[in-house]
Amino acid sequence: MTDQPRLGPIDHANTAQQARQTTQAGGRHTVDSITSDALDQLYAELEQLRLDQAGTDHVSAAWARKLREQQHRAEQAEAKLAAAREATDSVHRAMVHDPRDWGQYKRDAWTYGVIVGWGCEERHDHDDICGADDALKEITTRHRWLPEDVARLKTYRAAIAALDPQEPQP
Repeated sequence: MTDQPRLGPIDHANTAQQARQTTQAGGRHTVDSITSDALDQLYAELEQLRLDQAGTDHVSAAWARKLREQQHRAEQAEAKLAAAREATDSVHRAMVHDPRDWGQYKRDAWTYGVIVGWGCEERHDHDDICGADDALKEITTRHRWLPEDVARLKTYRAAIAALDPQEPQP
């Protein structure tokens, strides 16, 4: 026999109550204080945490997959943008070096305005040396463009200019 006194039902109830209070107070169970119910509760909490983690892993994997898809789409868009940049740059160079009068015909003037631009696009105070928008005003008068046509031309020109990060933005 052991020297320890035998515990009765009241002693077991007190021990269980102490274990519950320790658990509720944030304490840890010990081997001699944990009950079967407390152990079952811990296993249930562990299972719930595992389920939560599995759900989180699933969501994280889905987000990672979406991120990879978006990166792929961005790379494709960048490649297409680079091709468009090269194409418009090629047309821009051809038009600038072509000796024809691009302002003579309405359609040519419009194309030149979109690809090259009729106004000064440098970022500085415009004066009589750069001409500012004098050429655009002359072309607008010559071809009787409406203010909304000029606004649309400027919008298109800004979009083309934005393709080339080296070119100043109007």
